[in-house]
Amino acid sequence: MGGFAGTGSGNNNVVQFNTILGSAASGVYVQGDTQGGGSGNQILNNAIGVRTGAADCDDIERNTYGVYVASSASGTRIGNNLIACNGRDGVSIDGTGGSPRNTLVNINDIGGNSSDLGNGWAGVAIYAGAQAVTLDNNVIIGNDRQGVWLGNTSDITITHNAIGVSATGLVVPNAMQGIHLDGTLGSVTNARINQNTISGNLLQGVWVQFSADIRLGANMIGPNSDGTRAIGNGMEGVLIQDSTHVDVVGGGIVAFNGAAGIALTGSSAGNRLYPSAAYGNKGLAIDLGNDGFTPNDAGDADTGPNALLNYPVITQTAGQVITGPARPLCSLSVFRAFLNPVGPGGGYTAYFGGTSADGTGRWSYTLLPGVTRWDVTLQACSLSGCALSSDVSELSPRARVFTPVVR
Repeated sequence: MGGFAGTGSGNNNVVQFNTILGSAASGVYVQGDTQGGGSGNQILNNAIGVRTGAADCDDIERNTYGVYVASSASGTRIGNNLIACNGRDGVSIDGTGGSPRNTLVNINDIGGNSSDLGNGWAGVAIYAGAQAVTLDNNVIIGNDRQGVWLGNTSDITITHNAIGVSATGLVVPNAMQGIHLDGTLGSVTNARINQNTISGNLLQGVWVQFSADIRLGANMIGPNSDGTRAIGNGMEGVLIQDSTHVDVVGGGIVAFNGAAGIALTGSSAGNRLYPSAAYGNKGLAIDLGNDGFTPNDAGDADTGPNALLNYPVITQTAGQVITGPARPLCSLSVFRAFLNPVGPGGGYTAYFGGTSADGTGRWSYTLLPGVTRWDVTLQACSLSGCALSSDVSELSPRARVFTPVVR
């Protein structure tokens, strides 16, 4: 069948069990109005842009967009659909002319099990003031641009999705980023990206650009869903450009990516970067400047991403107690080092604990039995308790492997 359009007068419609092909506009178009129309509509269990079981997009009359939600529509649910082979975005949520709100996109296959089934633009695009969108438990693979593209939007939740690789481990890359938070046309703010697998994409796993107040927690960025298989993204695992208050914390692994694990560039500041583990990337695990290891400078007076905060240095050992200097009153994290933490492929595999520097910058930490100073790498955090908006440093060199340099 051709496309289905729900205008502002339509509430609580259900579009289900259809094959929807050949619309010059959208396979399904949901539009709201200022009088409350366009609310509570559901698009369920459809094949949109492709026939079920198709191996590719040949000989299919494509929709331009798969599902298009616009103009103050509210409470739309898009669930259990196959959305593939559409000429532009698989799902487009567009705030031009009025902000759609409370849209749920869940349990869909967006793209397909080969790159021949991808949508022509992003798998999902959310932009122009759309708000309060949740992407939950979707498989978003094989699309010709990003898996997910966000621009000029806020209050976004992206959780439990497989982006670039399916839940069963089938790798079908999105041709650009797994997720791109693109602030060039207006900042992306208040986005929560949690418990996803974002691996195998041809460029970055996640690119945060000109945005603020973003949290990435407990994601697998580079491995498969259980962390046992290398499926790295082609470039950085996470690239943070000219953005503030971006947290990459709260569990998860950033590993096996084709450049740095996590890189900051431009005016990025106040970003906390300490996933559960970061290692095995072709660049540094954490790179301030995306230019390789940055040595400490005297007085920590240099400027750059995250203020190029100096990393802590171990200068003395007494039994299991290590001590040294750091920024006065900063917090320190102690990790189990992996290879050389300030070289390509290095990083850390586990968190041991933390301590704080005093007003003179002196700190001490007691290592676990059997752990030596040669086994650890440290990271500084500029505020007590590594509070929100803290800067963090790169990792410290492994003492036996690399001697710190002051420039």
